[in-house]
Amino acid sequence: MSAHDKRVMQVERHFGVRFPQDYRDFLGGTGSLRQFVAPADDFLVIDALDELIGINEAGEFQKRFPGAVVIGGSALLEHFPRTGWKWDDTDPSPF
Repeated sequence: MSAHDKRVMQVERHFGVRFPQDYRDFLGGTGSLRQFVAPADDFLVIDALDELIGINEAGEFQKRFPGAVVIGGSALLEHFPRTGWKWDDTDPSPF
């Protein structure tokens, strides 16, 4: 068993879950993702394995959604604290 596989198992044990095999494969290959996804017309974020515990604990997601694990987000979640509802300079309204 590789060190990476052991780390995946530690994170799974922490949350009391078993990640789907395709997600485990993703973690062992690409590992994380931050890129624009054209069909969704959004910026997708899939966090690295070593970030999952801290992110989930910071948001108290386990208390709010027992058994759920947040693995990423989108541009809205990343940019909202800085931009609010304003998406570009051509939109004068805050909504």
